[in-house]
Amino acid sequence: MWEWTLALQNDQQAVYSEWWVQNNKLVHLLPVIGSHLEVTMYNLLTGSNRGATSKLPAVWNNDGCVLTAPYYTCVSGNMGSQILLSLDVTSNVIQIISKPLSNFINLKESIGGNLRPLDNSVVPGFIVDDKKVLLIKENSFEAVGKELVDEMASATVIDGGNEQVLLQTWQDDEKGFQLTAYSISTNSEVTEIQCSDPTMSIPEAEFLAVMCSRKAKEQYACRLLVNAADDALHLMQQGGRSLWTREEALANVVTAEFVDLPVSDTEAAIESEFDQKEGSVWSAFSRRLHTQYTQLQNLIRNLQGQSAPEDSTNALVRDYFNLHKIMVLITEAGKIFGMDNLSGEIIWRRYEPG
Repeated sequence: MWEWTLALQNDQQAVYSEWWVQNNKLVHLLPVIGSHLEVTMYNLLTGSNRGATSKLPAVWNNDGCVLTAPYYTCVSGNMGSQILLSLDVTSNVIQIISKPLSNFINLKESIGGNLRPLDNSVVPGFIVDDKKVLLIKENSFEAVGKELVDEMASATVIDGGNEQVLLQTWQDDEKGFQLTAYSISTNSEVTEIQCSDPTMSIPEAEFLAVMCSRKAKEQYACRLLVNAADDALHLMQQGGRSLWTREEALANVVTAEFVDLPVSDTEAAIESEFDQKEGSVWSAFSRRLHTQYTQLQNLIRNLQGQSAPEDSTNALVRDYFNLHKIMVLITEAGKIFGMDNLSGEIIWRRYEPG
């Protein structure tokens, strides 16, 4: 691991900066809205500048543009006659791809030509109006036949060996977590990569990385790393089965409270003897015998090297010094956890957005 300091030439526009790695170079793109694009390349190992900053004329760029490396794409023009423009900012030759937006969507039904990039796609591409998927291949726009099923869906394109596959994932209010895949060349559904699980909740799921390979009989074997709005990371198989979940929200805890646990059944039985102000002598004697019998059972377990069920560290009961508690943690993402302070086990969790 190494680090080095970079001095940006235009700090005021740094909020629009984009960084990515390409061909062993660290590329920095700084759009100057309505004017030009500043592109600087650095040596990936040393951080040294591999040449002067290039200024590419782009008066058409605006704050609605997106980067799908190495292409910078914008929608420009008046409502009803917008133009879709894209530029490879790392190319030695300036070649702008320009097509009327009406070639791909119905402008009468458009909400303004809003763009958002595909999530970690192997092919540069973007989504128009949360519906139409466009890829950039050989300096040309290529529309994908299959549109987004849900306007909030995260979409990406993976290399499926002999074909490219469009993956989509979203959270349905009734059907729960959804995952679908379609072949880009045939628009047919890839049945091996799909999931519909009403018991699984991954709010605002987003693809971070997807790796797929072909198994025997031409079946897919995939690993999907999915991020969620509650800051949880999920590693999943192609059928939607979760291999593990990492609760990154615990790195941003804003409030923590300790909650006392109830006493064990044995201690509760002893305390109940003193609470019974009414009753006969025989009922009190019977309760005393039952309590002492329970204590005798616990003593035998301890002598045999076995702990009593209520004395186990996994049991949610108060210990002798009242150090065993439940931690209620509220995180910045809006996720609330109940955690055992002895074992660190998450007992329950709840997501409350906003």
